[in-house]
Amino acid sequence: MRKKIDVCLIQYRGFGLTYNIMKSIDENTDPEKYDLRFILVDNGSEDPSALIKKDAPRQPFDLDKCVPKDLQARTDVYLFKQNYGAIAMNTAWANSRPDSDIISPNNDVIFTPGWLDEIYATLERHPNAGLISPMVSNSGSLKMVRQYEQPVREDFQLRFLPSICWFIPRKTIKAVGFLDPNYRLGWAEDVDYGEMVRAAGLETWISGRSFVFHCGSGSATSSIIDYGNGRAENEAYFAKKWGRPI
Repeated sequence: MRKKIDVCLIQYRGFGLTYNIMKSIDENTDPEKYDLRFILVDNGSEDPSALIKKDAPRQPFDLDKCVPKDLQARTDVYLFKQNYGAIAMNTAWANSRPDSDIISPNNDVIFTPGWLDEIYATLERHPNAGLISPMVSNSGSLKMVRQYEQPVREDFQLRFLPSICWFIPRKTIKAVGFLDPNYRLGWAEDVDYGEMVRAAGLETWISGRSFVFHCGSGSATSSIIDYGNGRAENEAYFAKKWGRPI
């Protein structure tokens, strides 16, 4: 029986990034082993082509610019009218299939062959894992995606797993729930979730034999995030919640 995998994505602008990551996941995931579906949450994007001119009119969300046509039948889309940041991921997680595991990546990630097989191998070796990340390259060059052919590394535990690409077993959603909605745009909510995972008695692991390429802050750049006072407020909230600074 194929394993059910729901790929949960959020975007604000960055339509081309979303299009590319969906192609990359689909092309590098074995359809005979995995039942792959996508959930896309859009944070009130404008069509980026309308941003060239300062006073250009707002353009409607265009599905064809975000989701490859051959994947649209396997994609559920949720449209927000404003940018809720990373917390919008809760909508994707909440609408995942109740018997699926979740992949929750940034939309600026490129995948490599066998990446998901190795994630599940890590889960088999460490059945108490509640959150798993592949090895991530931030090399700055797409050519460096070939690094996955280098000698493999062993799995290892890491207290903080950046939310560049998370694998979340269904047991974690049942035990921990979703991201804490009290955090403002894009800062510290991933550190907080890792703390919640460990507080539930689960572990956070790096899969040493699974590899993805991260295109260097493409998600944040396309989102044009202005943290303003949000970063300081999030850090203060985290410290109050957990009794220590980030």
